[in-house]
Amino acid sequence: MNFPNSGALDNPNLIVVNQQHPIQEELKFERFLIGKETINTSIVDSLSRLFSEAEKNGFRFTLVSGYRSIAYQKSLFDQSVQRHRDAGYSLEQAQNMTLAYSQLPGSSEHHTGLAVDIIDTAFLNDRQDLYDDVDQLISQQWLINHAVDYGFILRYPKTKVNWTGINYEPWHFRFVGQENAVYMTKNGLSLEEYIERLTTNSKSHLWFRTQYNDQR
Repeated sequence: MNFPNSGALDNPNLIVVNQQHPIQEELKFERFLIGKETINTSIVDSLSRLFSEAEKNGFRFTLVSGYRSIAYQKSLFDQSVQRHRDAGYSLEQAQNMTLAYSQLPGSSEHHTGLAVDIIDTAFLNDRQDLYDDVDQLISQQWLINHAVDYGFILRYPKTKVNWTGINYEPWHFRFVGQENAVYMTKNGLSLEEYIERLTTNSKSHLWFRTQYNDQR
């Protein structure tokens, strides 16, 4: 199976953080502040070019969320559970409802700084929150279709809930690098499926052609 050269398990852009692969402590990476949001410095150029191209096409987007600490994720999770509890649901129901859209502390890929929530600015100003019907807008469809050109994938598609464990989020994008994003999109793979294929086919290390290893 011909994977991209950068399609390897030790590629830091392909790190999986979810309920099956939680982190116990903060990951170490260089952080870059954009307004009040922080992202992994490694995605600054790609994200900037994506926003610039959107502007050229007449679309305006807002970066709603980037990096989250484990402590901040805990506060968001607890607040969501409490909102459902206040609405009359049991603790178990409230937790399950929250888990449909939010990860437990340590299980959110926002901890990597490689995940970003991006949504049409006018929609956000009008609705004041993230709703999946934003995908009815031409602008959000443009984003979903063109993010791959800049190394981002739509992380939680409608058809991959069984793999991701998270309901459809047309605003949540994850940087995996352009080669990997194109491959995953072309083959209809979630990140979990891609990692499984890499694991099955023993693609564990990044590979670069040099004068010493021209033959693969």
